[in-house]
Amino acid sequence: MESFLRAVGLGQGDALCEVPIKTSRRPSTARGREVTELPDLAHLAAATEQGILQLEEEARLLESRPLGEALEQLRNWAQALRRRPKEESVPFKALFLRSNALEKALEALRKNDNLKQELLDRPLFAADGASPAEVFTVELRGVLQLCLPRAAALVEPILQAVLGAEPRAPEMAAAFTALRSFKEDWREVVRLSAVRQLERRLDSVTYELQKMRPLPGSL
Repeated sequence: MESFLRAVGLGQGDALCEVPIKTSRRPSTARGREVTELPDLAHLAAATEQGILQLEEEARLLESRPLGEALEQLRNWAQALRRRPKEESVPFKALFLRSNALEKALEALRKNDNLKQELLDRPLFAADGASPAEVFTVELRGVLQLCLPRAAALVEPILQAVLGAEPRAPEMAAAFTALRSFKEDWREVVRLSAVRQLERRLDSVTYELQKMRPLPGSL
């Protein structure tokens, strides 16, 4: 584990902790106290349980999927993670981060010997551009980067630990410890999404007010 941490630039004494969540506050109209304006996280957590179970089942199935199907699954996740959520909807990224889909997917891929063999046996030169094995690695790297925006140095060591020819237990344990510690907090994603939705509404109202202003000389 120590060698893994050194590889990603973390000393033995560095704490593996999550990034603190910033909250927005406003004065209360009742007694002047500050209250936090946040989405109802408890309600969101309860409402997304079914979606989380589905994601984790998709991740578990990667243990037996061939390369093409696994690649399609990663592409779908990557596209959904980048997609801007609809108004008043839970971001897919928050759902994905709240689940253990990423951890289960990496564990499943580690056990998928046929897929790993295809990755190791990929041709040096593909006749029609990048090979499926190369694209698969790119997509998996992209999913990790989207979930670890503040810990980019962890991505390559995690890939090596999962997709290596003979992954060792200490390396895998260190990889998953680092992943769980630095994975972006789903609650922060929800809060940032709510703030951006409010900003878009404010921009829309400002635009409508500007259209209502009389033009110079029209009065």
